[in-house]
Amino acid sequence: MVLEIKNELLQNSTMAVIFPVGDYPSQINEVVKILGENYGKILYVSLNRLYNPLKRKMQQDGVDMTKFIFVDCATKTAVANPPEAQDCIYVSSPDALTEMSIAITKSIQNSYPDLVLFDSLSTLLIYENPNVATQFIHSLTNKMNSFGIKIVFTVLDGEKEKPLIDNLNMLMDKVIRT
Repeated sequence: MVLEIKNELLQNSTMAVIFPVGDYPSQINEVVKILGENYGKILYVSLNRLYNPLKRKMQQDGVDMTKFIFVDCATKTAVANPPEAQDCIYVSSPDALTEMSIAITKSIQNSYPDLVLFDSLSTLLIYENPNVATQFIHSLTNKMNSFGIKIVFTVLDGEKEKPLIDNLNMLMDKVIRT
């Protein structure tokens, strides 16, 4: 699976990776490692993992943290005023789509990443219906294409996600099921 993602990113700009629900924690960590080994700068947009525990886990896994910058949409739902971090922009919540889009654009303009990892569309579906999520994904992929940046979306393979996954097949250059 990880080798397939690496190879497909050589040929495709937009990709969705669909994880079985029970395999998500270990497989997302593998995806992060392989991306960190193969790209110079990565913007990690986290909708479901708080910045500090995410960063600690990545460090424990031996990921080169100098390659990562973060847009964290989860921490402010738990901590009103998180401590500032040089490599992270906090967004108020995963349903603040305009704020998230602005934070992503700002991160791109400040750091010029090679790739954006968007984790996870399943979390977005907790807050938005599949049509709104699809419109947001379409807008975000167009923005990344205009910047010449590759983007990888992650999503769980669940019943709730099925309408969105059907739409991803139309929007993405490649969809991979793990």
